[in-house]
Amino acid sequence: MSAMASLAGRRILTVGETTYQWEDLVLCGHLWGDWPALRRRAAAGLACLARLDELEEDDADGLDENTIEAAAAEFRYARGLVAAQELEAWLERRGLDTDAWWEWVHRGLLLTRWSDEIDAIVAEFGPDPEDVDAILECEAICTGLAASLATRLAGRAAIHERRRQHEPQEAVAAEEIEALVAPVPRAALEQELPGVAWRPRLESLARLELAWRRFVGTQLTADAVRSIVDTHRLEWIRLSVRTASLPARDIANEIALCVRDDGRDFAATCAEAGLHVTEATWYLDQTDRRLQDALVAARPGELLGPLPVDDAFVLVAVLDKVLPAETDPHVRQRAERALLDRLVAREIQDRVTWHETL
Repeated sequence: MSAMASLAGRRILTVGETTYQWEDLVLCGHLWGDWPALRRRAAAGLACLARLDELEEDDADGLDENTIEAAAAEFRYARGLVAAQELEAWLERRGLDTDAWWEWVHRGLLLTRWSDEIDAIVAEFGPDPEDVDAILECEAICTGLAASLATRLAGRAAIHERRRQHEPQEAVAAEEIEALVAPVPRAALEQELPGVAWRPRLESLARLELAWRRFVGTQLTADAVRSIVDTHRLEWIRLSVRTASLPARDIANEIALCVRDDGRDFAATCAEAGLHVTEATWYLDQTDRRLQDALVAARPGELLGPLPVDDAFVLVAVLDKVLPAETDPHVRQRAERALLDRLVAREIQDRVTWHETL
């Protein structure tokens, strides 16, 4: 049985007079380079399961029930699937069952736990290609890749339809299409999409991609990017920080006092107290809302806190604070993405009919 059997032929979305099916998402995944990476992840996950089977039941390198249950709960609650029946219905609508999902949870945990050993594990326990085929659908849906591909395809199709209706059609050279199509491995498509006339569909998707690239080139002007950056001048403040989370306010106050009044190093003081310090780069809009007011007013070199967050008290040492500028490559990338997301969201809302939610 094909790995795509349960979703093969399933309609995903329609734009204009064109309906896109599950197979088109697979083709998009190959065209954009996401699908080979998914296949490698699936193969590595199966290899990890094979290695797990060889461990003794009480081996410390295995998985404990609490870890598995926590990962499963995180998946469910992120999707609002509180009751078991809700999870089962969610999976059934996507052609999956709880056994397939539960195995996916195990694979993901093992991939994280053994991340430094993956190459060696795959070399020793590498699965048969047919076994990888059998889980690709589950892997695509549960990792969120299928939903991401559907959204990206919807955006490109909607923009193409808008341009088709309102702008003169530009000729697309056969060489341009071939440059996109040629790198896609034919053998992989014939294995994953048996019986599908994939070549004309892949060429059609390549035309969408070329139209999208031309659209992007017309929209991402210097003035447009600068305007987006100005709009997000506050939210996109970038901070370099060191943080520590403490269970009790009195301990946090004592460490803060040592740093502020005695001039002691924050990381060293935390280490002496047996506390883990995390160093990170934050954009203000990605931080916990309970920290944002303090971070806005903070100066480089300042220690913030203790700030109550959930059941802990957080200390934040601000190392650096940078206002956003369009000359910053990271800020420019955020601005470009925000601009395109805004434009595409409107077109998707106006032009896309959804048949499936992945």
